[in-house]
Amino acid sequence: MAVYGSFNEIKNHMIVLSTFLIAVGLFICTMGFRQWKLMLAVTGLLTFGFLGWIALANCRPENGYPNDTIVMIVVPIISVSL
Repeated sequence: MAVYGSFNEIKNHMIVLSTFLIAVGLFICTMGFRQWKLMLAVTGLLTFGFLGWIALANCRPENGYPNDTIVMIVVPIISVSL
């Protein structure tokens, strides 16, 4: 079983996140050199957000967090702001 969602079903928030990440990737590929500071900010936010999510996924209790969906989405966003 996957940590977030499952392999057999695609949920709406996964589609939205995938679309957003593809758009960010296209931005970095096409405008990365021209918009250097913005590209660094976006890359840093994504990197530290993913690091926060990976830390949560690896330290996840066997029964999950009390509000699992909220914790797995909100805490990486907060970890970026720290």
